[in-house]
Amino acid sequence: MIRQLNLSDYEVYCVLGNNPDEKNHQRKILINVAIRIPNAVYPACISDQLDQTVCYADMANFIDGVFAKKKFNLLEKASQFLYDELFIYLRRCITDVHLQQRVEIRKPSPFHDRRGDVSFVCSDW
Repeated sequence: MIRQLNLSDYEVYCVLGNNPDEKNHQRKILINVAIRIPNAVYPACISDQLDQTVCYADMANFIDGVFAKKKFNLLEKASQFLYDELFIYLRRCITDVHLQQRVEIRKPSPFHDRRGDVSFVCSDW
């Protein structure tokens, strides 16, 4: 059995872009994080105790802090940076269980004259 915690379409405002207009203004990006606990008993599922899982409110605040300090040219770099920072953060939250993570950053409507979103994913699966 796989257990999975998801944070979906979490809105963050940051500087992300390569052209001069994008470099001077914060824009909305959407963050999707999935945390998988494969093939193990996940203590929080049994204990019902917050200290045995990842507090999603704390994780959201952590993500806000990551993007408050940084500017990125590329979606790829922003995704990898968040993946790396979350890797450290999550292993402090849950110490005795093997975790896998998936980080997707979506840039809504990056085209001025066309519709659509762009995203990049860093993932253990």
